[in-house]
Amino acid sequence: LAGHIQSFPFMVRSIAELGFEDDPGINVGDIFSTNDALYGAPHNADCYAWVPIFYKGELIGWTVGLNHIVDVGGLQPGGLGTISPSVFTDGFTFPPTKTGENFKQHKWWELHWKRRTRTEAFNVLDDKMRAAGAVALHDRVLEVVEEFGVDYFRKGVKEIIERERRVLIQRIKAQAVPGI
Repeated sequence: LAGHIQSFPFMVRSIAELGFEDDPGINVGDIFSTNDALYGAPHNADCYAWVPIFYKGELIGWTVGLNHIVDVGGLQPGGLGTISPSVFTDGFTFPPTKTGENFKQHKWWELHWKRRTRTEAFNVLDDKMRAAGAVALHDRVLEVVEEFGVDYFRKGVKEIIERERRVLIQRIKAQAVPGI
């Protein structure tokens, strides 16, 4: 899971660097998806659905649903194409893409999963699960912000990041070989 979590900042940053605020726009209820290693995913079997969190018109964060899918439609069945000679046979790889609006994935997005992979039913359901999870987290974050305020939310996020940074440093010190 640590590999997935460390990918989050790269993916959100790529949405900004690609100019998505202007085209296609980032709005309440949008869903963005990616599995592209160029934009932070560990590999294309790890799929992500992102939902922006707006509070009083301000983008205050993002929620994400993610999972490792059964098949990406590549040369080799499954999620990791170990014999794939190039990225062009890796299967369904998609850069950050706006795949839904109004907290619902677009129909064309479901059709891509059905056409591009061997396990269409699993992959369509997995995609719905990712989006539903991100939307549920989105709603819960807004409940917390409404109850305690946006400054409390921001402070809490910073404290969690700092706590986990310290845990990671201690883990590295405990497990790494000194001098290497």
